[in-house]
Amino acid sequence: MSGLRRVGIIQLMEKLPTLRMIFKESNASLTFPKIQRLLKAEFSAPQSSRCREEEHVYGQFLRYLREVAAGRRKSVTLGHVLAFCTGAREIPSLRFPSDITLTFSLATDSMLPTASTCIMQMNLKIPALGVERPPRNSFTICGTWLFLTPFLAYVKETYKIIFLFASL
Repeated sequence: MSGLRRVGIIQLMEKLPTLRMIFKESNASLTFPKIQRLLKAEFSAPQSSRCREEEHVYGQFLRYLREVAAGRRKSVTLGHVLAFCTGAREIPSLRFPSDITLTFSLATDSMLPTASTCIMQMNLKIPALGVERPPRNSFTICGTWLFLTPFLAYVKETYKIIFLFASL
């Protein structure tokens, strides 16, 4: 509080009480339609085989989000999924600066999705040519584990760290 007073935020909120909403937790619940509106998928050229694979994986992801929203994934919430992509468990009062971009890449060693919270981008994996599609429920199993892990990083080579998502 003393830091906010020192830079004049407290005094500004006393003059303009509506600014307090920026610092309050949102009471609005996160719903499937709200999350779906935030997600903007970038598909390959229509009618291509790659686009069909991307649509299949995207469909699995949406099915998983519906299960989460319905409470069928007891330990995972839509807030966990949102935090995986953005670092925030709820939509801020002033909204996000942009939508969450969903991209697709070929899976070389793992089908686990990755995310960059800085640019609010999530990357879903599609099986490479000749690689068998994972079972239908694989996203459910992996997603539950993935979205609940508070911090996950993979050191690819010396001094190069790829962060899958920020600490919740």
